[in-house]
Amino acid sequence: MVHKKSITLIFIFFFSVFVFYACNEEDDITLGEVSISLSNSFPAQGEVITIKLHNMPKKIKDLHFDFGDGTESSDALNYKSYEKDGTYIIKASFISSTGKEVFCESSLKVEGFGLTNKLKELKQNDKIWVMAHRGTTANKTIPENSIAAIQACFKAGVDVVEIDTYVTKDGQIVVCHDPTINRTTTGSGKIADLTLNEIRQFKLRDLNGNPTNAVMPTLKEALLAGRGRILYNIDYSPRDASTTGIFNIVNECGMIDRCFFYTGNKPAYVNELFQLSLNAHAYPWGGSLTNYEQLLNYPRPFFLQFDFSQVGQNSMIDATKRGMLVSVNILDSDFENTFISGDFSQMDNLINGDVRMIQTDICENVISYLRIKGYR
Repeated sequence: MVHKKSITLIFIFFFSVFVFYACNEEDDITLGEVSISLSNSFPAQGEVITIKLHNMPKKIKDLHFDFGDGTESSDALNYKSYEKDGTYIIKASFISSTGKEVFCESSLKVEGFGLTNKLKELKQNDKIWVMAHRGTTANKTIPENSIAAIQACFKAGVDVVEIDTYVTKDGQIVVCHDPTINRTTTGSGKIADLTLNEIRQFKLRDLNGNPTNAVMPTLKEALLAGRGRILYNIDYSPRDASTTGIFNIVNECGMIDRCFFYTGNKPAYVNELFQLSLNAHAYPWGGSLTNYEQLLNYPRPFFLQFDFSQVGQNSMIDATKRGMLVSVNILDSDFENTFISGDFSQMDNLINGDVRMIQTDICENVISYLRIKGYR
């Protein structure tokens, strides 16, 4: 007759063996799925990304990361930035609980500058940026909000290109200022009533109204056309594209640190954006403290948008005192015509104040004058 204590010991022994092999088997299965997880595979210079192991076993030792730029770490979660363009190979290794040495690697491409670093620099110097409204330049044979317009902008030395968005019938976010395609293409109809393929049966018109060979781009196509070469202001505030829809495309392109999200006078858009990422760059209308009050809680600079007629008004003065960066529009007015005619008094009044970015349809003219004045 077997003693009860012996039965208990035998049970404990076999149970321990079962647990040991079960854990080891689970560990081996997990090892085949281990990979390096990057929050962004296409970061800008200075952009902070997170690097960690995906599906990492619970019990490991000797964890080691090599980030490919001469720096290393033994932390499970790493916050990392790269200061130079290039393709970097990130390697990780560890020893599993079964004694296996595991190696993983992944690559990322650092390309161009990002807003995080650039806005800090702008805070410390007296440079003035230029934003091209709808990507317009002096070349009137190029359609607004087009791939060609974006390319013309970075060739002209523009800092930021402003683009507009709408959503097609089949859920594609396209770049267009109007709710219809009547003015900007050879076709007609509401964007919301047309699929992307239907819209692309028509050609974009240039700024003189003449048909071109270009078609309306999607937001993703427009962003990738200038990634690493120019920054973006995405104006979706009065449009029908959601904050999440815009953000997801920007994130897919690896461009969270290269885009302003124009939230206009809707504080709810800022809240929605920060729920998706606290690293995103909200860009509200600055006429009311309510529009940007929540930005005061973050220790980094943000741009606010004003009209040139607000220069010297309390709203702009207060925003500057609160540490905000001031952007001014010189659109839909006689300002640009007066400036082109050789009367620089309004522009001088603008740039001698606290203005740090000018949105305009005559970017080349403004850039040239800012260079003469030493602001470029």
